[in-house]
Amino acid sequence: MGEEQKVQSLLAQFRVMEGQLSEAMAHENSLARVILESRNTLEAVKGIQIQSKTKSSEMLLPLGGGLFVRGEAPRKDNLVVSVGANVAI
Repeated sequence: MGEEQKVQSLLAQFRVMEGQLSEAMAHENSLARVILESRNTLEAVKGIQIQSKTKSSEMLLPLGGGLFVRGEAPRKDNLVVSVGANVAI
């Protein structure tokens, strides 16, 4: 195998690895977003539990996109969880 062929082979391997690294970084970013969302959800549920123990049950409920609405704190046994495929329990 000539010197140029070795360089071409190494360059091809580098490009494959570069693509794999890019894909791994995209997965890492997705996981970071899911972890952040899960932490925020956990904090919201804790807030509902705390709010339900106070005299006032009014709280700000997130609608998404930074938009909130004032409403009554739901009971913690009334929470609904999406399990995928348009199914919630």
